[in-house]
Amino acid sequence: MPKDSSTRRRTGESSGKRSKSSRGKKADEGDSGEGDDDVEINLNAFNLDNAFFLEMQTGVQKDVVLHIHPERILAIPDWEDAYNHRSLDEFLIDTIASAMIDCYERKDMRYMKPIFVLVPIVAPPENGEPVVRVLPADFDSSHLEKYWYYPVCGQHNARAAMMVKDHPVFDYYNFCKWPFRPIYFPDDEFDGYAHVSCEDNMKYNKNPPRLQVLSMRDIHNIWKIKGKPRVVLRNASKKQDEVRKWVRFMALAMKKTPYTPIWNLSTEAKKRKEWAEKLRYYLPLVMADDSVFTLGLKFYEESLRSGRKGNSLLTMADVGLKSRPPMRRWPSQDSPL
Repeated sequence: MPKDSSTRRRTGESSGKRSKSSRGKKADEGDSGEGDDDVEINLNAFNLDNAFFLEMQTGVQKDVVLHIHPERILAIPDWEDAYNHRSLDEFLIDTIASAMIDCYERKDMRYMKPIFVLVPIVAPPENGEPVVRVLPADFDSSHLEKYWYYPVCGQHNARAAMMVKDHPVFDYYNFCKWPFRPIYFPDDEFDGYAHVSCEDNMKYNKNPPRLQVLSMRDIHNIWKIKGKPRVVLRNASKKQDEVRKWVRFMALAMKKTPYTPIWNLSTEAKKRKEWAEKLRYYLPLVMADDSVFTLGLKFYEESLRSGRKGNSLLTMADVGLKSRPPMRRWPSQDSPL
């Protein structure tokens, strides 16, 4: 564990407390800005060799897979939302837990543990403060249990494993020793966590559609975390920092939508005019203040309970999608899991 503050790095600048929102004139959030194409923005400036710090220590890549009990893997709180490109989906957790049990009960099926990607942290988060990450130089791979971890990849499987901890499947598949790779990005590459998370999830095409309400919450959270950026419509060349903040927010917002094709588009900075078109269905509500956003969530949840069709957070924003994932009801509280 790090010995003093000089060997730790807080995430306040990059995950919990961002710069203040720009004070420019409020504009149509659906527009990408005029003249911002001249602002150079490198969205993928992540050094993955350095990020997976145990794998390139000798200058030659080697596979390093460690093992940890899933009880040491924490749910990422709202104020730390930038560590993963999406928040927890209770429906997906229940689905995975059911699949784990099916694999135990049916001999024609087998559960394969995915390799997690985890951020080692010193202690669990408290009071809305950003956690202290363990620096690569301080990470002790011989005493993994003294750290806690944020899941960049594998958060749903980790929660599902803990749901079945009292079921025979937990011991049968040795869930107490889950394989993982540690990862660390410095503050100036912090968006790399969402990048790695998104890339991992694009490998899986069988996940159930994600609820709109979860994506809207995620985008609203990341907008606040990033300092509530706004589109720059005029004199973009003289406001390059504001343009970069806006574009980086859009890239993260794209990754938090329910749509895999939009995730792919988020890596192409030259197509950011298309980003504005895709995100215009979300931005009017997610960039509202908390009181308006809360009313939107309340409307959505009430429409689900009443069984009314056609009501969604997107139509609340006075827009519509030609194609969107079907609405799902929350899992029953009577579920055996």
